[in-house]
Amino acid sequence: MTVIDIPIFHNSRVPLKWLMLTGLAIVVVLLLVLTVVSSTFNKPANCCDNTYPNAVKCDALWYTYKSPQQALKVLKKDTGVSNLRLTKGEETIKGPCISEGRHYGVMVGGDYIASIMGCPCCQDTPSGPILTWLYGIW
Repeated sequence: MTVIDIPIFHNSRVPLKWLMLTGLAIVVVLLLVLTVVSSTFNKPANCCDNTYPNAVKCDALWYTYKSPQQALKVLKKDTGVSNLRLTKGEETIKGPCISEGRHYGVMVGGDYIASIMGCPCCQDTPSGPILTWLYGIW
């Protein structure tokens, strides 16, 4: 077995194989740390997180409709009630975008049957982040 004297330690002799394995382990750990740090700080400059950091991310919402009218159309189809109507939109007081979104009541005659909530959100796209609105039926 090959042994190396390490002069910084008094009377220490270390097997070369152990020294090589220790060095290899250190290199692997450093590469893993650099990979994690690089992925954390290497976000594209042109993304929602950097361009609109306070915006709700569209991917975080379960809302799927592009307008309150589109959501109402689906609600009419799903319920079979054709004379549903939207109330005037008001500022949201609950949900994922309090005070920033819109709430629409869904009425049939004088009866309230559902809500449609809208939320401004940011969507990352290949050409950069876009601010848009998504709507959901409550």
